[in-house]
Amino acid sequence: MKYMSNLEELRQQEAHEREMYNGQLEEMKKKKGEKQAAVEEEWAKAIGFKKSVAAAAINSRSGRPIPAKVFVICDLSRVCSALAWRDGSSDRL
Repeated sequence: MKYMSNLEELRQQEAHEREMYNGQLEEMKKKKGEKQAAVEEEWAKAIGFKKSVAAAAINSRSGRPIPAKVFVICDLSRVCSALAWRDGSSDRL
C-alpha cells in the first residue's frame, strides 16, 4: 500500500510539473513571437533607410542621380540574398 500511495503522489507531481512546464513553454513562445515581430519591424526600417539612401545617391563621376531601374535591380538582388542568408538557406556564411 505504501508503494501505491508513493506512485500516486509521483504521478500527481509529474502532472503538476508537466502543466507548469507547458505554461512556461507557452510564455516563452509568446515572448519569442514578440521579439521576432520587433526584429522584423527594425529590419523593415533598416531596409527602408537603405532604400532611401540609395535612391538619393548621386553618381560620383557624372553628378547625376543613379537611374531608378539600376537601383531596383540591385536592391532586389541584395535583399533576396540577405533574406536567404538570414533564413539559413544560403550555403555561404
